[in-house]
Amino acid sequence: MTTKERSQRDKRVQIRVSDDIYNRLLWIAQDMGIPPATLASVALSEYLIRKERERAVIKSISDDLSFHAKELFDSLKDIEE
Repeated sequence: MTTKERSQRDKRVQIRVSDDIYNRLLWIAQDMGIPPATLASVALSEYLIRKERERAVIKSISDDLSFHAKELFDSLKDIEE
């Protein structure tokens, strides 16, 4: 994905947040000199990137464990026969 593709924000998502979350978002956004919506978009993007990486790692571990478990069960089956 190119930088231009990442920065295009043409879809709208509406969410409701607590007063606490809104105030924290507003405070950090003001401190950074950006609109709260921009900060929310960046935060959501970063969260999704982390979750995608976590899922990829979990899938890799799961696939590896499945492969080794199959090998183990196959070797146990060979011993029983």
